[in-house]
Amino acid sequence: MAQARPLQLGDPPQLGVYRLEGRLGEGGQGIVYLGRDAEGRQVAVKLLRSHLGQDEAVRARFARELAVIERVAGFCTAQVIDADVVADQPYIVSEYVPGPSLQQLVAEQGTCEGTELDRLAIGTATALAAIHRAGVVHRDFKPANVLMGPDGPRVIDFGIARALEAGADSTTASGVVGTPAFMAPEQIAGERVSPASDVFSWAATMAFAATGRSPFGGGSIPAVINRITQGEADLSGVPVALLPLLERCLAKDPAVRPTARQLMLTLIGEQPDTTTDDRSAGEPQPFPTVPVPPPPRRRRTGLVAGTAVGTALVLGAVAVGAWMYAPGRGRADSLALPTGGSEILKIASADAKAFESYDYRTFDADARSARSRMTSGLQQQYDSEMTTARPAALKQKIVNVASVVAAGIESTRGARATVLLSLDQRITRAGETPTASQAEVRAALVRRQGQWWLDQVTPLPAAPADLEGASWPGRKVSAVLKAAQSCIHAMYSVDHRAVDGTFTAVRACATGEFRNQWISSEAQLRSAYVTEQSVSRVTAIDVSLSASTGPSQATVLAAVGTEVRTKTTPSPTKKIVPPMQVTMNRVGGRWSMAKVAYVG
Repeated sequence: MAQARPLQLGDPPQLGVYRLEGRLGEGGQGIVYLGRDAEGRQVAVKLLRSHLGQDEAVRARFARELAVIERVAGFCTAQVIDADVVADQPYIVSEYVPGPSLQQLVAEQGTCEGTELDRLAIGTATALAAIHRAGVVHRDFKPANVLMGPDGPRVIDFGIARALEAGADSTTASGVVGTPAFMAPEQIAGERVSPASDVFSWAATMAFAATGRSPFGGGSIPAVINRITQGEADLSGVPVALLPLLERCLAKDPAVRPTARQLMLTLIGEQPDTTTDDRSAGEPQPFPTVPVPPPPRRRRTGLVAGTAVGTALVLGAVAVGAWMYAPGRGRADSLALPTGGSEILKIASADAKAFESYDYRTFDADARSARSRMTSGLQQQYDSEMTTARPAALKQKIVNVASVVAAGIESTRGARATVLLSLDQRITRAGETPTASQAEVRAALVRRQGQWWLDQVTPLPAAPADLEGASWPGRKVSAVLKAAQSCIHAMYSVDHRAVDGTFTAVRACATGEFRNQWISSEAQLRSAYVTEQSVSRVTAIDVSLSASTGPSQATVLAAVGTEVRTKTTPSPTKKIVPPMQVTMNRVGGRWSMAKVAYVG
């Protein structure tokens, strides 16, 4: 938002609990103030002008604006915090977005280029797709209504937006309203306005961002309108990569334009499906229009920490021994992380932390930040889960803080990487003692347009990672991971009737500190196994490389799932072993476990 100007004579210093500090902007119907709430947080307060308070039509429009904003997902716009549309002077209080409008940015700093333009296009297309999915047509998408927030662009000013309900009379979305230089031909003609009209305005706005001018020029309003309805857009100066998409979006025929969802998918490098029903096209429906397929896990408090063991374990009788590492290419014969591995681990850790954390006080902002790191496919699952989690988070004042304590790379295949992450989570609720938990996840990242994006998050234990066709790990790293996997399997494969076999197998794959610790604990373990009549089998092992120190030492991060029976619990019970960080040493030409630390 613009920098606040001083309050003027007649401006209220206080509105309810909000202290007003300056003016952010104004229009014919209202003034937007910079304010602070009782806790000192900055907010934006839109106040209807006093002389319009008795105009029922104006009040109805103000109330409609509030209703429209509340339908739109919080990450798209400035989240509504408070409102009173029945007061003598109605107002809407929303989150304050520090940052200029796109129009101000271009005027003061010049046009957007390269990665900056890519991020703007993807961010605004994603927001527009979500707006349409919420059943809303903005009708005034333009540079002045795009705020360049620190966590990505936000679309604001829904004063003339309309909610299109299925079966609504066509006149509800008609009428010539908007800003001429960025309006679609059908909007200028007073015909029915649809999501396709917003797509046209989006393209004109992106052209402005890239060139500093409207694609239909300036001058008098009639001249601009004539060029929009009869002429061709001037896209000179638009990057070649963006040009074909903008040309399609600026088609005179709304039916020819892509939907917001299709252009979003195109921008992130995915192939849009033009054969299936797209809920950002035609008549938008309230979000969600159909039940989203249930994700492979459910939030309780934290996204991973609250997952029930019985739900997380989906392997049944998977034979872990069948999961073997195949030699790859590239840095296959070096005992090292793949090329760019340190960057992959850093990004995956930041992504997982954002994915698993939220604070009830900044819930929507946290969600926006997290989803800006994801592919559209994961965003859909994430949105569904956050929609479910939001009411409880706000009501119970939940703060869920996740931190990544260890990470390792499982595999890379072209522009895709799979990372194993161990997380600690601390969850607090109002009036309750904080709780802590641990979890491990497998995160898949994809690289598009020079950036890594979070594409999938799977709680562990789970089905083995698919290593077919992987370019990494290669032969040397595979040998380390296979040795660690084999020894861990021996540790947790126990039958009280044959414990000596377990002890012998572990001794054979152990060395140094770990071997000494294991031998000293055998008597205690034997007593426990026999007394409890324990039978344990491994159902899943995920292993990954965290680091290597020279050619003879490596650190492996492992996630292990087991199934245990005892005399008191004769039915198999799923058990998750705490995350393990294993030091592997090469001794006498073979890899052995030298140290085991349970993470967290």
